[in-house]
Amino acid sequence: MSDWIEVTQERIDQFSRATGDDPWIHINVARAERELPGGTTISHSLLTLGFAPIFVRSVMGLEGVTNTLNYGANRIRFLVPAGSRLHDHEELQTDKRG
Repeated sequence: MSDWIEVTQERIDQFSRATGDDPWIHINVARAERELPGGTTISHSLLTLGFAPIFVRSVMGLEGVTNTLNYGANRIRFLVPAGSRLHDHEELQTDKRG
């Protein structure tokens, strides 16, 4: 299991500025309080997915590794309200070609 990451509004705002992805559900805290069921903004799905390298490094050391490949992900859920805490479960698979 990885360390926990807090999905703060500051992180959401920084991601929005960096990518230009700025719908109100991500960045308008006051409107989210009034109009969204949880009363808070929602993280961008790609911001959530972008935490993958942090999770991997938290679970396993990569010293001496010369090559890695991330070819996909399973069971990812993207509805992450601001202020949530996330963690990840990693499973290492080795090259079976020898």
